[in-house]
Amino acid sequence: MHRICDTTPVYAYSESGFAFWGGEVRYEGPTLILPEGVFSWPVSHAADALTAEDLEPAMAAAPGIDFIILGTGAHQVFPAPELHAACAEAGLGLEVMATGPACRTLSLLLSEDRQFAAALMPAGRGAEAAAPKPE
Repeated sequence: MHRICDTTPVYAYSESGFAFWGGEVRYEGPTLILPEGVFSWPVSHAADALTAEDLEPAMAAAPGIDFIILGTGAHQVFPAPELHAACAEAGLGLEVMATGPACRTLSLLLSEDRQFAAALMPAGRGAEAAAPKPE
């Protein structure tokens, strides 16, 4: 996990990544937005296969955050119930939505100085991205 830039709203998102700071900073791949900055998020599987270990960097921000926004790609894909349970055990809510709404929500929350983390998969990712394509 490496630091990409300071915490900021997502300027744009695509099937493969995200842009920040008016498009000046771009990153291809999943991203974590934490109170201390924007970081690469090294997950290679779909949202429905995420584990508590995958969200550990975000959960480690507790008690400084209240909840985690999970952007699951082009569509809302619910993770396993165990992931919700792990977040609850850490005292965190888990809000699951498609990446587009997640980016818009985090912009609003940042403008309100809310304390949260966001784990965002590019819009081209999700359960459908991990499924084998018919030939």
